[in-house]
Amino acid sequence: MKYIHFNNGKGGGVASVIRNLVEYSQDSAVEHHIIYTINQEEQTEFVPTAIKGTRTVSVFYYSPKWNFFYTCEKLAELIVERDAVLIAHDWLELGMVGQLGLQNTVVMFLHGDYPYYYELAIKHSDEVNAFICVSDKIRRSLIEKLPSRLDDIHCLNFPVPDLAPSGVPKQGNSIVFIGRCETAKGYHLLPVIDDKLKATGLDFSWHIYGEASPDKNVKDGWSSSSDVHFHGLVPNSILLQELPAYDYLILPSAAEGMPVTVIEAMKAGVVPVVNQLDSGVQELTGDSERGFMVKDNAVDGYVTVLRTMSQSPDVVKEISSKASQFAREQFEPFKCTLMIQNLIGRYAAVINDRKSKKKYGSRLDQKYLPNVLVHFIRSRQQ
Repeated sequence: MKYIHFNNGKGGGVASVIRNLVEYSQDSAVEHHIIYTINQEEQTEFVPTAIKGTRTVSVFYYSPKWNFFYTCEKLAELIVERDAVLIAHDWLELGMVGQLGLQNTVVMFLHGDYPYYYELAIKHSDEVNAFICVSDKIRRSLIEKLPSRLDDIHCLNFPVPDLAPSGVPKQGNSIVFIGRCETAKGYHLLPVIDDKLKATGLDFSWHIYGEASPDKNVKDGWSSSSDVHFHGLVPNSILLQELPAYDYLILPSAAEGMPVTVIEAMKAGVVPVVNQLDSGVQELTGDSERGFMVKDNAVDGYVTVLRTMSQSPDVVKEISSKASQFAREQFEPFKCTLMIQNLIGRYAAVINDRKSKKKYGSRLDQKYLPNVLVHFIRSRQQ
């Protein structure tokens, strides 16, 4: 059985899920292939990360100025087998299936509790055989929107690498942030939190893993007196080695699904302090059992949690232990990979009868129009 994973090349949690599904696969009958779909108007060069266990890796560059029918035909040429299972994580591969009427089994992952994923699932309900939701909240929300697909909407935990607390006593004052250093992830709140902590007489060391958005600098907003360390983008293997040394993970993100970084931190015994979101986050932390949620992403809320915990080392130790045990049991990589593969296997033999349906584009996106002409017209329109 051949799986073709599609990845838009933007990294993040989606890339982690694909990597782990490949690396922790133990079924020799399953071949993993990856196709990176890169918008060349946004990214002119892309170097894929090597993933152990991948049979083939392809990089497909496309332009939004192309005839979409042409784009789909060129992308479809990379499908190694007509009966391969297509594992979709974004819109382009779903658009290809609909535009060409491909008969492959299609499994779609919903990675976030965002309108984008729900709208995509609804739009491509006819093309998708099975939906895998990364949290129960997402599963319930999708069922409300697609009640007729109840039996095909599933919630499965994705694999996360094995990780355990270091066992070395911690100092109790280190905070780690992992992710893109942008407003959507709440990065701008971190210096404010630090300033308020120092105003109460508390000094924490901050460790930032990630890159800034193009128009920002990671050092923006931080006081010269802040004990902050910028690690930049590092390989996940290095991050996992360093993670157990920290005490708290802060994630003041405006929206999330089931954040991989929180699960990795919990496995390492790092206590998560996150924005209270009605998504997978609360399934991880529980009601202050395995971490803390801050209502309305309030700065004072983060300060209160960190100040209280700094005075309660025994509580922190207990929560750290519960978080690690929960995450290691629920997201055991081999078990989770097997469950996902078993589900995909149930749908792999389905016989589809799809017809070509145009769901994207304009009058220029027609099979009979040469791509050179369409590209020329669209380039002149801008």
